[in-house]
Amino acid sequence: MKKIVLLVSVLAFAFTSCESDDDSSAPRGDYDNGILISHEGSTVSGSVSYVPNNLKDADNDIYQEVNDAELGTFQQSIGFNDDEAFVIVDNANTVAVVNRFTFEEKAVITEGLERPRYIAFIGNKGFVTNWGNEEVETDDFIAVIDLATDKVTSTIPVALGPEQIIVKGDKLYVSHKGARGTNNIVSVIDTANGNSVKKIETFFWPDEMVLIGNDLWVSCEGNPIWRPEGETKAAFQVIDTTNDTIKQTIEFEDGVHPSVLDYENGQFYYVVGNEIFNLSSSSTTLPSTAFATADTSIYGMSVNEGKIYTVDAGDYVSAGTLNVYTISNEKWSDPVSLGVLPAKIYFQ
Repeated sequence: MKKIVLLVSVLAFAFTSCESDDDSSAPRGDYDNGILISHEGSTVSGSVSYVPNNLKDADNDIYQEVNDAELGTFQQSIGFNDDEAFVIVDNANTVAVVNRFTFEEKAVITEGLERPRYIAFIGNKGFVTNWGNEEVETDDFIAVIDLATDKVTSTIPVALGPEQIIVKGDKLYVSHKGARGTNNIVSVIDTANGNSVKKIETFFWPDEMVLIGNDLWVSCEGNPIWRPEGETKAAFQVIDTTNDTIKQTIEFEDGVHPSVLDYENGQFYYVVGNEIFNLSSSSTTLPSTAFATADTSIYGMSVNEGKIYTVDAGDYVSAGTLNVYTISNEKWSDPVSLGVLPAKIYFQ
């Protein structure tokens, strides 16, 4: 009898172990293992789409579907912290906190924000860039969120037009594109030293940033020709985060203004018009020819596992599209229909 009991116990344990293994690989929600695309919206509310990895149709406006509520315009960006997604809505002055895999709403932060843009995380705090009142050039700030309560607990004053924000250790690096104006600095906020702020002067319109080891690559788009201050040159600039100084500058030709920057496997990818260029992280000069050319405009781009994902915002008031370029065979996929004004691409 003891042998039979033992055998039953072993079988039960084996079954439980197999069941646990199966559970660990199961989807964590309807929106796991796929692509999330944020839409700014314009004449309609901003939204978020889910696209499966096989690119077979998009489930558009998943926030509204799950929560029976609209995000508002303009849905600027999404930040991820463990299983939570922080959906930032510019004009609505809100951050919706949701489960990143189910998109069920946990909280909506409505106080302490004014024209929020992007978010980064250190420990139990979130840091959100804010433009403040666009008519005032001296009220821009970083809102500090207590992640335990999902409330803004303090602010850090910064210069005009804080945009992207990235973490290196206890420091926050903030690109200042200049909101509706123009600026040419990257702020360094030392959270371990009383949130002290240092300014690094760059070329104008610093925006996208990529951190590789101790090197922070900053895409400075340069003032476009229509700016009242006059057109300025664009450049990639590399900040050494060990001493917060610029160690390298790669200038573009006059009149060339890059947009969007991403990195994978030793290569940077950036956009000029509807052309995609690639640049080795060890290069000191820019490529003379494009790596790929899109048949559509490119409003946003991201690179993942050998594929370049781009979104076309179209006429900014009707459905946009997702287009995917496979690097190995140099082919574009069929477009996937999205919502209004798709902008940012994220991978689950």
